Amino acid sequence: MGTANPGGQFDAATRSGDPGFIREVAPNLFEIPDFSGNYMYQSIGNLLIEPRVSIGFIDGHDFVVLTGVSTTHWEEEPGGR
Repeated sequence: MGTANPGGQFDAATRSGDPGFIREVAPNLFEIPDFSGNYMYQSIGNLLIEPRVSIGFIDGHDFVVLTGVSTTHWEEEPGGR
């Protein structure tokens, strides 16, 4: 995941999980969870101030990059419990 701070400095952070951890919830809308144990707040801090984001996927021998604008949803546990 690629983010930038308000000064334009870029940050890239690895996000990974079991296949399917990034979900397409609607056309052109993806959900990317943050897992406990990451303890790296640089990405979320950047996204709260500068919502533009990019993410790269490895698909077989291809590398696919998506770019867009993020929103943050806070939940105590998955499913809003």
